[in-house]
Amino acid sequence: TLDYAINSLLILSHIAFRMGDSLQIIAFSDHIIGQLPRLKGKGSIKKISGFITKLKPEYVESNYDMIFNFLNKKIKKRSLVIFLSDMIDDINYTAFRKGLIHISRKHRTLFILLRDTLLSYHAEEKITSSDMLFAVAAARDMFLKRSETITKLRHQGADIIDILPHQLTGPLINRYLELKSKNRI
Repeated sequence: TLDYAINSLLILSHIAFRMGDSLQIIAFSDHIIGQLPRLKGKGSIKKISGFITKLKPEYVESNYDMIFNFLNKKIKKRSLVIFLSDMIDDINYTAFRKGLIHISRKHRTLFILLRDTLLSYHAEEKITSSDMLFAVAAARDMFLKRSETITKLRHQGADIIDILPHQLTGPLINRYLELKSKNRI
C-alpha cells in the first residue's frame, strides 16, 4: 500500500510542479513523523523522493485530531490538502468530521482512502465452505461500515476517492487536474 502511495505522490508532485504549484508533505501516524516544507520546481522531486522512500509503515492508530490541528496552525495560504490513508471507520469518523469542518473553511480537502487489498478480496469471495463463511462475513461487514462512514463524510462535503492502492495514480491525477481546471485550488 505504501509503495503505491509513494509512486502516486511522486507522479502528482511532478505534474504539480510542471503546473507551477508548490507542495508541502507531512507524514504522520500518532505523531508527526516528518515534513518537507513548501517545495516548488522540478528540482524538488529528489527531496520528495528521498523523504517519502524512507517512510515505513507504523502500526498504530493515526491521530487525526492532532494532524488537523497541526494543519490549521501551519498552512496559512489556501491550499489543496490531500490525505492518504488506508483505513476509515466509525471510530475515526468523529475526528475526520470535526477536522473537516474546521479545515474546509479555508482549504480544499481530498481524502484518498486506500482499501485493504486482502480484505477486498475476501469481501468479494464466493462462499464455498463453512470455514469461509466467517471470513467473508467479517470482511463484508467491515466494508459496509466503511461505506457508511464514507457516505457520512461525503454528506459533510468531503471529496473522497475510495480505491484499491494499485488503482490510485490515475484517479488521483485526474481529480487534481479536474480541481485545477475548475479553479477550485
